[in-house]
Amino acid sequence: MAKQHAALALLGLLLLGLLANGCTKTDAEIAVFNGVEMVRIPAGEFTMGSNDGPPDARPAHTVYLETYYIDRHEVTNAEYKRFLDATGHPAPFLDPEKYPWAKPFNWENGTYPPGTANWPVVLVSWDDAQAYAKWRGCRLPTEAEWEKAARGTKRTTYPWGETWDPHNLVSRLLPATHPLPADSSFKDISPYGVVGMAGNVREWCADWYDLQAYTQSSRHNPTGPDRGSRKVVRGGSWLTVEAEKFTVYYRSAEFPSSQSPDLGFRCVRALVSPAEQ
Repeated sequence: MAKQHAALALLGLLLLGLLANGCTKTDAEIAVFNGVEMVRIPAGEFTMGSNDGPPDARPAHTVYLETYYIDRHEVTNAEYKRFLDATGHPAPFLDPEKYPWAKPFNWENGTYPPGTANWPVVLVSWDDAQAYAKWRGCRLPTEAEWEKAARGTKRTTYPWGETWDPHNLVSRLLPATHPLPADSSFKDISPYGVVGMAGNVREWCADWYDLQAYTQSSRHNPTGPDRGSRKVVRGGSWLTVEAEKFTVYYRSAEFPSSQSPDLGFRCVRALVSPAEQ
């Protein structure tokens, strides 16, 4: 009985700690931080990159990461609107005269296009994504955090396993003509239960891009190069057709100012900051 009381007391302290940080626990792996579901990624090693992948994804190497939480799905228009309403940050918009393809995704009068509340937010620059993450008490994922959340601790090629199947995700092969709601996972679910890592929209990461990053990066909580001209982007999208671009190790990059109809983001919340890890 004494042991049971001690266990219950410890559980109570843990729950109080979570609540004090704006978090309510819903199950063993998922927590809700400030109204947004996040998935717990436990500390440990995983294999990053692939010796069979593109040159910038080589060599495959072992990386250790501390525990962190990552959004279960991409940030949605509705979630992003709360940030805009609270801060007055500019809404996603591009001149339709110069960029006619942006018209279906442009926000008007401070709100998203009708019927798109649960779509991943797009037309956001890296700075836009970073500002939202900071407002929410989070940050953008490092490239390593993104990949571990997508593939787990096994050397899988896709979030769901080794076999390519275009029916498993939102892509041009579906065929999709726009993003689908962020929880439209099909089978695009990682071993940790993170949704939409391979398709729907590409995602900003925190790191600067470097073709040779894997030959010189840290093997312990890597944060990427100190400087660069483009930021790392991970995953495929509703506009992607090449199977290779949906792999968990595929790397691409965009200038921080880029705004695209297939580029969004998700956030992470670490137990300690990268500088302290």
